[in-house]
Amino acid sequence: MVGKIIKHELYALFRILVFLFAAVLLLAVLLRLTLLGGNGASAERAGFAAFLAVFYIYAMFVAILVALILGISRFYKTIFTGEGYLTLSFPATPAQLIWGKLLSALIAAYSAVAVCILSALIFFAGLDAEFYVQLGDLLADLFSSFGAYYASDPLLIVEQVIVTIVVIPTGTLFFCLIASVGQLFTSHRKGMTALIAIAAIFVISLLNVLVYEPILFACAQNISIHLANWIDILVTVAIDVGCFLLVRYILSHKVNLIV
Repeated sequence: MVGKIIKHELYALFRILVFLFAAVLLLAVLLRLTLLGGNGASAERAGFAAFLAVFYIYAMFVAILVALILGISRFYKTIFTGEGYLTLSFPATPAQLIWGKLLSALIAAYSAVAVCILSALIFFAGLDAEFYVQLGDLLADLFSSFGAYYASDPLLIVEQVIVTIVVIPTGTLFFCLIASVGQLFTSHRKGMTALIAIAAIFVISLLNVLVYEPILFACAQNISIHLANWIDILVTVAIDVGCFLLVRYILSHKVNLIV
């Protein structure tokens, strides 16, 4: 059932995203073509290239942002509006609905990132060999620095990989929880959801800066970097699990389909 939900959600998401992705790739191609033979380019051609570059950068940000927003909006729209009567009639448990919509939202978001990377490769294709030599030297220096750091303690690599994995669903689950709490209100639902989101982001950011980060820094400096990493891992996992369970509880007992 989770696979069927993902398939349905991806179809709905990519009906919109495919046009944004095509625009990003098209702008990258046009910009690359405009910059061909750029050494002898006229002022008009250089101005047009700068114009395209601005739109290309904006298009990449918009593609990623829209992919993220659509994933959350699809969760809200298909469950907590009139469409919820159909969605909740499916032979799927609340956990399956959450997994299906979470994974499809993450696939859409990372597809946007992949398209932006592909467009960057198109943009950089055909540049002077000297550019690639300098870029290679820069990356070699960067990786050698990181390599020396992680080589001194290979466990750090494992910890960083785990941190990266557990943090991937955190943002999406958090906003799914915000949407789930916001739908509990019977009036001014969208306004209350936005207010809850703003308040939650403010409080979490404040706690992160004033409490959480100082604790991790103190642990890393005075006790062990490994302790700081595992605190970060456990806290992130607790947030992921807590958001998931709260959303599942709301879907099981507190869905408010008043539209």
